[in-house]
Amino acid sequence: MSFSPSQKNNSGFSVLEILIAMTILILAISTIISVSFGNQSIIADSQTSAEALSKAQELLEKAQADARKDFDLVIATPLTTVIENGWTYSREVTISNPIDPITGPDYFTKNVTATISWEGSNNRQQSVSLSTLVTDFNNVAPTPTP
Repeated sequence: MSFSPSQKNNSGFSVLEILIAMTILILAISTIISVSFGNQSIIADSQTSAEALSKAQELLEKAQADARKDFDLVIATPLTTVIENGWTYSREVTISNPIDPITGPDYFTKNVTATISWEGSNNRQQSVSLSTLVTDFNNVAPTPTP
């Protein structure tokens, strides 16, 4: 059996083309599936983050309300764990007095930081921190005007 140069045997190339096309199709489908499921976890994480931000705002608002009543009521709270809506949150309020390099510590102002942390999807530790300054307006001496 002899083959002339004008005849080509393309049967092997057809199988190779089908294998390459299937590989590209499988990669495309797996990418679409992973992106769609990844978006769901991002949506869940952002919702949990918004809830944590709201909880941190509540803690700061409580500290501001306490400062308006009595400045000595603004105290730090230790790390506590709260379970709400199926999520476990850890919350903590820290207090520090700002220190001015020229005048020294400011005893009429407190820096309040509220930190909410939780374990997100894929066991990632996430946290939200908010800070504010509260001032004891009742006991601040007026500064003399020249």
